[in-house]
Amino acid sequence: MLNKVSSEAYNVVSDAYSAFNTSFKVRGTLIENNESEVKIDVGDNKIIQAKLKEKIDANVGDTVVIDKKKIISSKVVDSSSEVKITEDERVKYSDVLKKLNIELSEDNLNAVKTLNSHGIKLSKENIMSFVFSKNYLDEIVGSLDYDSAVKLLDKNIDIENDSLQKIAAALDEIKNEKEGFSFSKLFKMKKEVTTDEAEEIAKKIYGSKMGKDITDIIKVLYKRNVSITKKNIERVNDIFYKLDKLSDIKDETFIDTVKNKVDATIDNLYKIKNFIKKGVVEVSDKISSISAKVYETFLPKVNKVTEKDLRLLEEDIKFLLEDMNMNVDDNIHLAKKFIKNGLEVTKENIKNVNEMKEALSYITKNLNKDKAAALIKSKIDIEKLDIRELAKQIKDIGNIQTDIKVEDKEVQDILQKIDNLKNIGEKDLLTLLKKDVDFEINKIEKVIFKSKDTLINDISNMKNQSSNLLNSSINSINKLTQIFSDIKNLDFNILSFQLKNKMPMTLNNIHSSYLLLNNKNDNINNLNKKIKISKKLEPKHENIVKKYVKDNINLFGIKKEDIKGFDKAVSVAKSLIQNSLNLSKINIQRVYESYGQFKYIKDNLTSNIVKDSLSKGLEIEYMNLDDLSEYVKDFKNNIDKSQTKINNYLKTFTDNITTINKEREASIAFIMKNNRSMSLKEIKKTSSFFKNKDQIGHKISDIVRFLEGREDEVSKKSIYKLKQTVKNISKDAKDGKLDPKKVYEDISNAIKDMQNNVNVDDKINKDFNKKYEDLMESLERSYIFNKEEKILQFPLLINEQFSNLNMYFRDRKKSGKKIDKDDMDVVLSLNTANMGNINIHLGVNKDNVSIKMGINNVENKNHIENYKDLLENLLKDIGYNLDDISFDVDNENIIDISQEKEEDSISKGFLDLKI
Repeated sequence: MLNKVSSEAYNVVSDAYSAFNTSFKVRGTLIENNESEVKIDVGDNKIIQAKLKEKIDANVGDTVVIDKKKIISSKVVDSSSEVKITEDERVKYSDVLKKLNIELSEDNLNAVKTLNSHGIKLSKENIMSFVFSKNYLDEIVGSLDYDSAVKLLDKNIDIENDSLQKIAAALDEIKNEKEGFSFSKLFKMKKEVTTDEAEEIAKKIYGSKMGKDITDIIKVLYKRNVSITKKNIERVNDIFYKLDKLSDIKDETFIDTVKNKVDATIDNLYKIKNFIKKGVVEVSDKISSISAKVYETFLPKVNKVTEKDLRLLEEDIKFLLEDMNMNVDDNIHLAKKFIKNGLEVTKENIKNVNEMKEALSYITKNLNKDKAAALIKSKIDIEKLDIRELAKQIKDIGNIQTDIKVEDKEVQDILQKIDNLKNIGEKDLLTLLKKDVDFEINKIEKVIFKSKDTLINDISNMKNQSSNLLNSSINSINKLTQIFSDIKNLDFNILSFQLKNKMPMTLNNIHSSYLLLNNKNDNINNLNKKIKISKKLEPKHENIVKKYVKDNINLFGIKKEDIKGFDKAVSVAKSLIQNSLNLSKINIQRVYESYGQFKYIKDNLTSNIVKDSLSKGLEIEYMNLDDLSEYVKDFKNNIDKSQTKINNYLKTFTDNITTINKEREASIAFIMKNNRSMSLKEIKKTSSFFKNKDQIGHKISDIVRFLEGREDEVSKKSIYKLKQTVKNISKDAKDGKLDPKKVYEDISNAIKDMQNNVNVDDKINKDFNKKYEDLMESLERSYIFNKEEKILQFPLLINEQFSNLNMYFRDRKKSGKKIDKDDMDVVLSLNTANMGNINIHLGVNKDNVSIKMGINNVENKNHIENYKDLLENLLKDIGYNLDDISFDVDNENIIDISQEKEEDSISKGFLDLKI
């Protein structure tokens, strides 16, 4: 829904990748050729910007055909929606870039125009932040799909909330990953790799021969059994690069970390020292990882202290240090720097800075590539860890487990042992349970206990897990292993024996019956009743049984041609006869059911199910087969449902992200202006705002629909109250009497009242609460945006249908103060049931009003034109003349909040304008 009237406000990269991806070759006219980077006009206002593996031999204007295999990366640009920069603007904005010492490029010029049109300060940091954010978002939208989203989750990337830069980098890493190559296969179990072998690995990873630094890192990674990936190589390389840059670090850098409560990590110290700005230094998640603010603006402003001031204060400083029992000679220089940088001179602050300096010095001298590899293997983030803690870790490096038999390999070895030997030692079993490794019980034939006392001691020494649960799990798995190991193929006679003696159909009882009937052990003499042992069926009676089964084939639920099924039916019949039971449909069905349940349990029972049952006070071996099979089935279904839910969420989220098209730049600029987090979640929400989708009105409608079918009076009253609240808002909007603060309070109260009073069961309550929280979040978001009355959002009720109205007020003077109602632009976006989204831009010049409407199809345009006379009369009634009305038809009709008239004009104010 693009409003083309305002297209000059947008510098948009079209999301046309799907069209591009359907062809294996790119054909078009070469319009730019810069070594390996080219631009190709493929028609239909589409331009492909591509980076090639090698340059092409062609001139601008030539028709070229490029195989996609030769393209490293690409994006498709819709030239019809590019920001149009006039010659005057080009001169004006070029001058801005020169003054800020920024490269003169189309991307940077477009960024300046976009930021300027959104009223954002034209600083170097804002321009570069915008350009980088836009480029990262372009890359994400072009690369993110369902498969890559799953891979991002595997890498612990928070797709919604992590910075665009982090996501783009992870996507790039995924794109460059090559599967199927295994260095462990190449070098088997060698302790070290040679330089030649390391060079071969480097060439496979980087595509060309690399220097000694890289090959040395590869050698220590292999030695420490750390995965040899481009990421790990560069992590080690980056660490030493940053440490090298910190070799001449000044005290002021440490002072800044204390002053601003920034963690003293290698990464943060490097950023502060070198003023690297992905925004500000990340501080305990308080600040977005990509922000328009620069480090200097993040620091508190202090009055400048001169050297003369410090000389005058020197005696006082000495006295203060002596009073704190601090060595004056060692600390006076540092104390002066504290004062100069606005940091309080306290014993704690001095101690912190000195500890940091000492720690960094130790790290620089003692951290080598071998130790770095060991730390990475131990899941230590060297760059992000406080340098004081990092120094301790390096000192204790000998205690870090770096043996090749690390956790993952240890687990694999145990599982391999189970597959090969069909048994498991008690220590291996304990290891698997501690690590929450899920394995199938029926794969184990025996648990070998060398020493029960040793095992009990191992469990009792564990601090981070429940020793009782682990002990119970081992005992239960041992029993279950014995049951399944003994009963490799369940005999129907055992089940009929259970029925005859009216014994509960449990795994434990079935096992006891098996032992008794096979003369292995008498485990049933504890029952206080007489046991009736099965009789053997004489051979002469077997033919009678077969004939009976054949004559009553339907009773057994099989077909005549099913030979295996027939043999099984005969076995069932024989077992019932041997135990003097009637060949009734109920008995036959019960034996079949118990047999199927036992087999299902044996095939699907895992260690995690055992642990889960014990945590709920259940003992699997004593549960009835009916209940146990359902329990196992529910457990597996819940896991499948959870995974399906995650997969569905991922697919929906990635689909939503990849539909962020022409509003992309406006979303970035809007987020920067409102100091929001530059994350995909925030971009998606902002995109929905521009499209007028999933806003307050829509979410209220969703809640009402959710509860509308309920018959109870409380639900009906709550729905009525909410509808009346929105009706009153609609009336106030028509009368020009809207009080934004009151609107949000009224909606919030009505929704809270509904949540408190509506009685729903647990499942419905969970769904309702999610919708409630979603709406309250939107209300809070709108309330924040509305603080200066620049953006207003209201739900409306039009013809008994919920709708949503967005209004954006723009101060033409860009003073940054409260909006001047007599000198502003107004953009409206109204979502309607029959005509979709309608965007309206009002230009008021004294008594004359120009109206520009964005409509999603020609039929709606014609419909509105039929009522032009009515619109003119309405305007006359309130003292305005309709100067002009124009339309723009586009099925992507997106609100434009940067559109404004170039000439200065005086407005009577919009809030008294009633249409």
